[in-house]
Amino acid sequence: MRLGLHEEVIATVSRTLSNFSELSHLQVGELLTHKASARSRYCANLDIEAAFSEARVFVYAAASAALEAEFLSRESYAHLWAGELDAAETRCRQVLDVRVGFREPEYFTPIEHSNARAYDALAFIAARREQYDLQKNYTRLALDECDRASMRDVVFEANLLSNLALFSIDFGDDGYVSERLERMPELEWLAPQKYEIMRSLAWSNALRGDYLGTFRYLRDAGDVANTIPRKMRATLDRAYFARQLKQELTAREELDFAERLSSRVDWNEVATNEGELTALAFLSQEIAATLPVRARRLFLRYKTLKSKLPPNILATCDRRAWAEELGVDATISRAEGNESRAISLFIEAFEIWDSLGYRVRAALVARDLAALGAGSRFAAYVAKESSIRPRSWFASITA
Repeated sequence: MRLGLHEEVIATVSRTLSNFSELSHLQVGELLTHKASARSRYCANLDIEAAFSEARVFVYAAASAALEAEFLSRESYAHLWAGELDAAETRCRQVLDVRVGFREPEYFTPIEHSNARAYDALAFIAARREQYDLQKNYTRLALDECDRASMRDVVFEANLLSNLALFSIDFGDDGYVSERLERMPELEWLAPQKYEIMRSLAWSNALRGDYLGTFRYLRDAGDVANTIPRKMRATLDRAYFARQLKQELTAREELDFAERLSSRVDWNEVATNEGELTALAFLSQEIAATLPVRARRLFLRYKTLKSKLPPNILATCDRRAWAEELGVDATISRAEGNESRAISLFIEAFEIWDSLGYRVRAALVARDLAALGAGSRFAAYVAKESSIRPRSWFASITA
């Protein structure tokens, strides 16, 4: 299941059930739950209710709260993958309503893991509905459930912390994310999550004016990055901050390194990974000032590759991702000399960030609009946000 070999899951379960006749209701219920979950990932246009109906009889006959919670949790994820948010939310609420009875039969997956997955699904649903404070709260609740479990699921915990850390980029870290990062086990296969957490904490440090911490986290993120696009993105972040802090020679060196890394990537191979694909977009943004033609070509390639992403990935319908793309497009347009188009795109990006409550992002775009002479309200917006965060990297570069 975790390797994504869903066809093999279906075959293995079917073979097991045909060869073993003395299985308990709990064992059959568990196997059929895995089979239904695998089918929901493997078979397009599947009737989810029908897929899980075979397992449902054995699950409830087993009288195991932990099995029932896992069954409902997997069903909620199946509805999520199908884009059925209301049905997914209903199943999540049912997971959280499951109560442990007296003398429960032993079951492998702790009920807290299923509760955590229910909160994780609710966080995804909240993000789709642009309820970002709720998304953050549900992710914290999911981590709390993990802490209560008798057995750890370190990969799932790392995924949750990585999702939570993204809020640090725009709103800072109160110490929760950095403290949990210190407690993460030293396991090579947690590299993707550690990378995202370190990148997020780098930006959080910049908000506090701690540039030493910013570059330290970005160096660590580059070191732990297990793919070239991830290493590229950390390098581009270093180039960005070096440029903002007027360290032009360092910025040029980092950008040259990012371009060399880009030449080693087969971007068609990473086209299904939204997080890695964005490195191509931000490379185009960083080189726009000096190489606008190449920047436009890279950005168009990014857009073509992104169109191949599965429709259930959050970034395909997330206005935050769209606002970032508008900013890249606007930056390239300005470098091409098309200021009217740049202003139009920047204004659209500004309105999205501001409406979503991402005021630092909105202020960064407002700074570009003020420089383009788009109106005094943008300069006033920048001044207000700078006064709120006087020690931040943002305030220092707008002073």
